[in-house]
Amino acid sequence: MHALLICMERVAPLAMALTAPAKPWIEPKQSVARYIAMKVLVDHKLCEGNGRCVEVASEVFELRDDDHSYVRVERPAANLSSNVRLAASLCPRQAIRIIED
Repeated sequence: MHALLICMERVAPLAMALTAPAKPWIEPKQSVARYIAMKVLVDHKLCEGNGRCVEVASEVFELRDDDHSYVRVERPAANLSSNVRLAASLCPRQAIRIIED
């Protein structure tokens, strides 16, 4: 009986280690998807300066004194992608171009 207790004392920690949840060897990385693979361009030959893009995504577009929209952030953050796509779809002259990388 004594030998069985000694054996259990040695086996129990091993059994606990095998059944315990594994600790990651490498810490999980922070989200790398902060920026999306998208480039935004405005064709100034087509742009009439209606400003619809600025209304929807003022973080990305701006309307200047020459009555044309300009891209403030060429590669917007991921959380702005839906607004950029909406701005492109609302542009009456379809002057906004989105290039997917």
